[in-house]
Amino acid sequence: MTQLINNPNYVVDESLNGFVMSNPGLRLVERQRIVLLETEQFQRDKVAIIVGGGAGHEPFGPGFVGRGMAAASVLGGVFSSPPAGPILAAIRAVGRDNPAGVLLLPLNYTGDRLHFGLASERAKLEGFKVKMVPVGDDSAVKTKDSAAGRRGLSGTLFVTKICGALAEQGSELGKIKSEAKHIQEHLGSVGISVQGCTLPGHSTSLFHLNHGEAELGLGIHGEAGVRKVQFNNAEEAVGQMFNILMDAESPTRLHLDGDSDVALIVNNLGGTSIMEQNVMIGEAIKHLEAFGVRVRRCYAGHLMTSLNMAGIQFSVLKIPGDKQYWFDLLDEPTNAQAWPKCVYTSSSFERFTPSYISDEGLRWTAHFEGKGPQLSERGQIAAREGLSAALLALRHNEELLNTLDTGVGDGDCGTTLVNAANAIEELIGELNFEYPYTLLLQLGHAVESRVPGTTGGLYAIFFTAAAEWFDTSETDVNWAKCWALAWKEGIKEIIDYGGAKPGDRTMLDALCPASHRFLDEGFDGNTNQILESLGKAIAAAEAGAQETTNMIARAGRASYVSQEGYAQPDAGAIAVSLWLRAMYEAIRTVLWEHEPEPVTEPTQEPEPLEEKQETAESDTSSSSSSSSSSSSESGDDGEKMEKKKKKKKKKKKLFGIF
Repeated sequence: MTQLINNPNYVVDESLNGFVMSNPGLRLVERQRIVLLETEQFQRDKVAIIVGGGAGHEPFGPGFVGRGMAAASVLGGVFSSPPAGPILAAIRAVGRDNPAGVLLLPLNYTGDRLHFGLASERAKLEGFKVKMVPVGDDSAVKTKDSAAGRRGLSGTLFVTKICGALAEQGSELGKIKSEAKHIQEHLGSVGISVQGCTLPGHSTSLFHLNHGEAELGLGIHGEAGVRKVQFNNAEEAVGQMFNILMDAESPTRLHLDGDSDVALIVNNLGGTSIMEQNVMIGEAIKHLEAFGVRVRRCYAGHLMTSLNMAGIQFSVLKIPGDKQYWFDLLDEPTNAQAWPKCVYTSSSFERFTPSYISDEGLRWTAHFEGKGPQLSERGQIAAREGLSAALLALRHNEELLNTLDTGVGDGDCGTTLVNAANAIEELIGELNFEYPYTLLLQLGHAVESRVPGTTGGLYAIFFTAAAEWFDTSETDVNWAKCWALAWKEGIKEIIDYGGAKPGDRTMLDALCPASHRFLDEGFDGNTNQILESLGKAIAAAEAGAQETTNMIARAGRASYVSQEGYAQPDAGAIAVSLWLRAMYEAIRTVLWEHEPEPVTEPTQEPEPLEEKQETAESDTSSSSSSSSSSSSESGDDGEKMEKKKKKKKKKKKLFGIF
């Protein structure tokens, strides 16, 4: 993998330089990899605590130098202990003219114990008052009797914080050393990893895992765990971690019961996302609370990493009744850069699982009352069929739209729009097709609430603005013009709120040409002529979508991508052209008025000549007698014909949209 470093041989020194550059209250000792608290903040009459070990665990070490924690840290190479020389230099720096003495708190690894121990002995020969307590808190190690002992993990930070607070209060060296030992007796840690770390200058990680696998019970030096496990989710992973931490058969287990008060550290091993970290925090607290354990403090973050390892470590400090003051010491202020800063209540440092604040009176409650112009029955059928066809088109083209979105976006345009289609489909039975205002509001709400991100927002604004047009504007124009003007209003709001404009390689490059063409065509013809105009508008949308291939993106994620990725048209514009085409074809099927077929008169045989003459004479003789009555009836027949014409006109109007 590619790394953001200059030279692996100098990465530790350059890292320390960058750290002190951003923390002006710290000082770096030249050529020694020692970070000190500045002279103005360091008090020579209080015990000075020194921490350290190998590099690669940042921010551990220099990140915990500050008032109320460590006075100095010493780092070695990546995953290797510092030599005794720099450690002795650190003792001299903070122990000179300091009668209170120096406490060394190295991690419990063989190299650290040896080098810190050697430096301690040399310092004593020089007259310094020095004591040392190696810190080990690993609960995955199944024995306390081995020469190596428990490894030092993130629980070390509890020891540093409590001892640092005692030192800040002026406690003497012997008491602080004793407290450091007692803390370890009530401390347990366990880690899990789903991906190994990569050493500086290397291209592959130290170990590899398959999907659903994890290394359980591992240290912080890139090594594998005590065993490989399978898991399906965070809840299962946390359960397996606590099975080790509380294993009744292990001498290194942490004894927890239903009356235990604990402080919890959730340590990010370097490469785990904050989102995953927060999920693990929640699962850890829920797991402990299920046992009746009271989690009274929780600290989380990148505290003691293993370079970029993807994993989490839990460190649990059980605080017995006679040690409740440890909570007070944990609460003491420190300006150490890496100690987690929690958001507490105004009256207490106590952690608790809070209840939710009701959203009553806060949430937007959608009231979808029917108002504005109404659709005829035929118009409602057209709207329903058109919407269903548009949703189906999006589903059928999900893969195509995702492919178009790959390279210039995040490859999910099709999936996002299918999510929108599914959200609308779920509400199809509740949609009010009688009122365009209500229908458009419902569509906007469905998309907004179920489709996160830009796509959901743009479509929601489009539908909502179109709905508002039906609510606030005059609608005494024909049905086609009403929809065209509402469409135009929706586009206007997309431009105003989204910031893009036609030509920026977005969905607007399909919506705008269609809107302009429909409005330019006019609305004076019959239903079929208007449908033909709408068809031309849809064709304009399709042409506009294809033209985005040659456009430079100036909005959305694509605007941040090299122009080399623009080998295909914009996915958002193509999506618009697809659902518009599908909707149009469905509406046209419903609304198209077919010409009535001509009625053919039935053929009759010619009458005999004699009968025709008799009939003519009969008609002539009766014409005079009926002339008076026919004149009176002709008025009635004219009236009936006029009513029929009006009825036909009225019936034809109802076939329209309004």
